[in-house]
Amino acid sequence: MNEIVYILANGLINRPDSVPEVNAEPAKLAELIVYAGALAAAISVVVIVIAGIQFIISAGEPGKVAKARNVILYAVIGLVIALSATAIASFVARGVS
Repeated sequence: MNEIVYILANGLINRPDSVPEVNAEPAKLAELIVYAGALAAAISVVVIVIAGIQFIISAGEPGKVAKARNVILYAVIGLVIALSATAIASFVARGVS
């Protein structure tokens, strides 16, 4: 399917000779996205640990407990989004290549 699109679009695009070719592979993009997802996951885990420590240290103060719970909630949501984005991007990159 991709070959047909390239064949049909080849005559429509007039590239000047001075523009360099881009040789980006979908596998490289998928690898970059996996690394970015791993970094986001690591940061989320660190934030969850720090918020857990804040939760323990809060000693039952309602304001501090609520703040620590919200930080944990948002970090978990961020972790789920980062892992989902990584999985979707890897799936799409495998489908393209």
